[in-house]
Order: sequence, then structure tokens, then C-alpha cells
Amino acid sequence: MSKVDSLLISYLRFPLAILVVAVHCYISIEGWDSCDFSANMSFSNFFVYFEIAASHVLSHLAVPIFFVISGFLFFQNLENWNFQIWQKKMKKRVLSLLIPYVIWILIYWIFLKCPSKIPSMFWCSEVWNIGRLDLWGNSATATAPLLIPMWFIRNLMVCLVLSPLLYVFLTNKFILPIFVAVLTFLYITQTSLIVPGFSMTSIYFFCIGSYLCLKRGTLCFCIINKKYFFSLLLLFFILLIVEVILDGNNSIYGNIVYPFFVCTGVFLVMYCMGVFAKSQKFPSVKNLFLKWSESTFFIFAFHLFVLHYAGRGIRKMLTFFLNEDLTYSLDYVQNHNMLMLCFFLLKILIATFGSISVYYILKRISPKICGTLCGR
Repeated sequence: MSKVDSLLISYLRFPLAILVVAVHCYISIEGWDSCDFSANMSFSNFFVYFEIAASHVLSHLAVPIFFVISGFLFFQNLENWNFQIWQKKMKKRVLSLLIPYVIWILIYWIFLKCPSKIPSMFWCSEVWNIGRLDLWGNSATATAPLLIPMWFIRNLMVCLVLSPLLYVFLTNKFILPIFVAVLTFLYITQTSLIVPGFSMTSIYFFCIGSYLCLKRGTLCFCIINKKYFFSLLLLFFILLIVEVILDGNNSIYGNIVYPFFVCTGVFLVMYCMGVFAKSQKFPSVKNLFLKWSESTFFIFAFHLFVLHYAGRGIRKMLTFFLNEDLTYSLDYVQNHNMLMLCFFLLKILIATFGSISVYYILKRISPKICGTLCGR
């Protein structure tokens, strides 16, 4: 892997971790109807749209990019492919993925005072988007283990198990065009695979990362003419505005636009971060990203523990200083946009930097335990 690719991945990890935190800081507003466009188009709903942009739209670029990076890293240093090599790579993933996955879920199970059945909590304990359908009318509910962010690790492990088959599809010049066409069609149409752990998002973007490693050898693939870049940037902002208005993939029409937004966003983010990695500018920002990059997995796994208390703590603090109860009704939010914005941003900051603080304390006290929890 080239130095630029290594820097690109390191610079990306921390900002993407913040986006993952933002997903789980969403405040459900009572009385909000994303389909009532005529009533929603008002500056009084500024906070609602800001929150949707942060938690339901932009943040949804994080996991696809993590899958791209995972696919790219899995096929690194591959001169040939056989069962022994696959077995060797999978043994490393047992230490870096499976063991931390099991430990974190057990810790969260104890933290919540054992609310779930032990077998299901490791694979399909939490369900959301009940009633959502894909474009074919099939159920498109999402599932996760007890510690919800771990659905990414669960789905990634499924991709790794399927990697020998994916390798054949991606390296056979006759199968590849058909495979790409079918995979792209299934992703664009948001076809639900129904079986927990199997999703088009995970497989599609894992394959993109795998292809970049096997065929191009670099993640810095976005060397494009500037005029195409600005066209892509314009398209991204148009799709972003549309998705924010439609509440991302939480509405019927938003779900149709959603895959186009994600693909455009992933391409644009990778391009911009590739340029950032190659440039000599912003050394202080780069040093911070590199420093905090090592804590990314810990933030990813631990932030829900912090959020369990952070939201209630901030709410009580604001209620104390304002002498009025902070509520999530639409009327209250419309009259307190800046207050709700502060509440939302504080949750993200406390969850992120609270996790970082615990990470460095644990690393100082017991580097081995910290390394095990982070898959190192």
C-alpha cells in the first residue's frame, strides 16, 4: 500500500467516526411529517433540517466508505489467492474483528443489566425501520446486534466469509461485467436481501474497495479533470438538498434518490481526501487526524455508552439554566432552534471526546486490554 493510501485512510477514519456518532445523536421530533412539504418550508424548521442533514443524510456516507476501506485492506499484499491465504487472513480478522465484536456486545449486555436473550443479541437483537419496503415491495427493515453500531462489524464479517466468491467474480474478465451490472442494479434499486447480516450496502461497497485493490492498486482513483469535479460537486449539493428535504431514505421518494446521493458522496469524499493527503497544507489538522485515528474503533464501539447518559445530563443542565423543561415537540423546537442546535452538537462533542478520553485513560492503565478491545 502506498504512503498516500495509508495517509488517506488515516485522515478519513476520525471524521467518519464523528459521522457515525451523529447518526445516534438524532432527536426524534414529535409532530414532524417529512412529507408535508408546504408546512415544512420555513426557517422555523432550521434545526430539524440541520439535524436531518447531519444524522440522516451526510452521516450515511460514513459506513459505505468504511466498507470501501475494509475491502481495499483485505486484499492487500496479494500475489496469488488460495485457501491457505484466505485462512491466514481470516485468522487475523478473528483477533481484529470477531473477538472485539463479542467482547463489546457482552459488555453492553452487562451495562444494560442483561435485557436480551444471549443467542440473538450477537446477531439480530435490534430491529428498526419496521414497515419500510424496498422498491419491489419487500420488507426492508434493518437489524443489528444488541450494541447497534456493531452491525457494521457483523456485515463486514459476512463479506469476509464471502470473499473467495467475490474474488472470483472481481477477477474473472467474463464474469466481472455481469457481476458489476447485477450488483449495481440491486444497490440502486435498494433491493432488500432480508437475511440479517447480508445487505446490498455492505457487499456493494466492500466490492468497490476490493476492486480498487485488485485492479488499480490504490484508493486514490479520483484523478479527474477539474471541470468534471465541479460538475460532480454541483450534483452532490443538488442531491444533498433533495435528500434533506425528503428526510434521506426515511421517505419513499428519498429512498429512490438515496443510492445516487451515497455513490456521489462516497466518490467525492474519497477524491477530496485523496487531494488532502497529497497536499502539504494544513499540517496541524493532519496531525490531529493522525493522532485521533487510533481511537476510531473505540469511539465507534463506546459512544453509545456515553450517549446513554449524555443526552439526559445535557437536557437537565439546560432545563436548570433556562428554568423551563426542554421538550421535543415540534412547536417547542420551532421556537428554540439555537437551543436545540446546541443540545444536538453538545451530544456529538461529549460522545466523541468522552470516548476519546476513556480510550487514552484505558490505554495508559492497560495497553493490552485496550488493544484487545480495539482489535490490535
